[in-house]
Amino acid sequence: QEIDRGNFWLSDTPEEVASVGWDAALTRMVTWVELEDRVTGRAFRVWCTHFDHRGKVARLRSAELLGARVAASGLPDLVLGDLNAGESSPVLGALAAEGLRDTFRDAHPDETDVGTFGGWVGRTGGAKIDHILADDGFETVAASIDRREFDGRDPSDHFPVIAVVRFQ
Repeated sequence: QEIDRGNFWLSDTPEEVASVGWDAALTRMVTWVELEDRVTGRAFRVWCTHFDHRGKVARLRSAELLGARVAASGLPDLVLGDLNAGESSPVLGALAAEGLRDTFRDAHPDETDVGTFGGWVGRTGGAKIDHILADDGFETVAASIDRREFDGRDPSDHFPVIAVVRFQ
């Protein structure tokens, strides 16, 4: 059940609608929702975003801004997004510094075929740039990258990442 929700823009003026941050090529934002689990009554937040595809500074500053807000939520948190950044990048490092970890790596610490940008042609090499991140309020039960085709076509230019989590 929804408790609260909101948006902010990935820029130095995050409350300014459609503001563009740093060296970003496009306007980027975060949408979040606070939910209540129907079974346990526990509240948690889900944050969804798409970091800039060109701006290196924008990706890092976006991670720092998002990470700070997640850390301040006081709730268990999940971050979903095309972060346009690989697992060993400073971007993921900034989010890890705020207590977020990759659910896929929880389930598959040694997997090497992890590319999530298929580019409509089904390629699987390259970096894992799409992530489901969780803080210590969640335990990862399972995670995967869905590479199924539908009628011989990929569903998107990115492969979906999936995670099953439960409260700690």
